[in-house]
Amino acid sequence: MEEQEKVTKSETEVLEKKAIRINPKSPVFVVSIILLVLTIILGIALAFYLNQGTKLEHEVLSSYEKVKKPSNIDFTSYDGDAFKIEYPSEWKSEDLFTTYYFVDESGYPSSNIIVQNNAIGFDQYMKLSVDQIDSGEFLKGTKVIDQNEVEINNKKAGRIRYEADVFGQELIFDGVFIIEDGKTYLLTFGDKKDSYEDSVEIFDYMISTFEIKD
Repeated sequence: MEEQEKVTKSETEVLEKKAIRINPKSPVFVVSIILLVLTIILGIALAFYLNQGTKLEHEVLSSYEKVKKPSNIDFTSYDGDAFKIEYPSEWKSEDLFTTYYFVDESGYPSSNIIVQNNAIGFDQYMKLSVDQIDSGEFLKGTKVIDQNEVEINNKKAGRIRYEADVFGQELIFDGVFIIEDGKTYLLTFGDKKDSYEDSVEIFDYMISTFEIKD
């Protein structure tokens, strides 16, 4: 009888200890729940952050009137029938019909300018461009990073930055467009993702020198 009471008492103590461990009013239980909730929140926040895509440190300028020329690069001028612009003197320039290329010998960074007839307005052109980039219609894996309305030599312009995977190489592209007198002037700059932040100042300066011919 005494042995049964001892066993019963022992089992009761074990159950009481277990009860303490899962007691909702226990400080340990409350702290555990709080930590669990915080972990879930942090996990959701991290997942949200990782899904935001590439974050660039270089901020898009709202105006390009006073852009400093990169001190370590020499520039030369292209002066054609439709426009004029300055570009690095070490780059090669070539024009093919209505497309004008300015390319570093290594292939990157590079820039091109396309002049094309246009029958749509600024807002529609911006929306169509963003939709086409995000759809991957022209390049697989393209995704818009940001889009902005800017001013270039007193002219309204749009600037769209996006990333793409080209033959396994991660690139950042930067497109600026101006619509004037039924024509679109599209300036595009591209570089490898890991060197874009260093080279984009070249494009900023090129944009600041861009002038449409009357």
